Parts: sequence; structure tokens; C-alpha cells
Amino acid sequence: MKPGALLIRPHRAPKSPQVLLIHNISVPHGLANGRLGVVEKFIQCSQAMGLNPGWQPTGTALVSLALDTWLNANGPEPPLMPVVRFPGAGHAVVVMPHLWTIAREGRVTCWRVQIPLLLAFAMTVHNFQDKLRIVGYDPSNPALMADPRVVEFYKRLRAEREGEDI
Repeated sequence: MKPGALLIRPHRAPKSPQVLLIHNISVPHGLANGRLGVVEKFIQCSQAMGLNPGWQPTGTALVSLALDTWLNANGPEPPLMPVVRFPGAGHAVVVMPHLWTIAREGRVTCWRVQIPLLLAFAMTVHNFQDKLRIVGYDPSNPALMADPRVVEFYKRLRAEREGEDI
């Protein structure tokens, strides 16, 4: 897997958490990467099969392989699947495990299975960071200055890249 890949350790979620979809499940139905939804409940894996009316996830064979792998990895008790309501999707959707693979020279070299959701309650600030507008910027204002250690770090980094002494 590439560094920084979204690999999340299992943990308990709060009641009715807001979640972020991190993989395209069904783009024609608006279930694409980055979509926010709310977990309504969790159901047994055996109940989850066939509960997504009107569409099938892409790569159905991969979904079956991912589900089999997910079930085998989670021991004798079948894991629960999240039922998520995405605004505008029309109905709640069972989000099934997804199989991510990396192939080199036509061979799968590594893979992982994960339900493609992240808790999104801490992501709201991130979503608005690029929408900040600064009006009347005064560079002499000490409240709006970079930490001198950060400035020094980037000066050194630039100098090392350019092969210069500081």
C-alpha cells in the first residue's frame, strides 16, 4: 500500500455518526467518493445481501471476494454492516466491504479489505479551510505571521534541494 493510504483500525462509533464515503460505490446513484452520510443502524451480514435495491455495486465479483475475506478475517461471529442514509440517494444503503488491490506487472502484490467509510465529525473544519478569505491583510500584524522555526525549516529544505549552504 502507498504511504498515507486510508487504513483505519476498528473502533466503536458514536450513535448515528456522520461518515464520509471513501470509494465510488455507485456513481449514477450519487454514491461517490467524498459523499457524506449518516449511519442509521448496523445489520447482520446475512441480512445485508440484496438490500441495495435498484443498483449493484461495481465489480460484483470483487464485492463477493471482499465480503468472503471480511467474514473470514472477523472470526466466528459475523460482522455487522453499516446501513447509511446519504442525502438525495432516496434510500438507506448497506455499505459493503471493498477490496483494494495493488498490481505490479499484472500481478496483485498486496490487498486489503475495508468498509469504505471514515468517521466525518472531525472533517468539517478541513472542508472549510480552503474557503477562508482574508480581507485587509497586514503583513506587519504579529497575529498573522509564520512561526520562525517553520520559516527556518523551509529555508534549509530549499537550500538542501538546491545544494547550497545556509
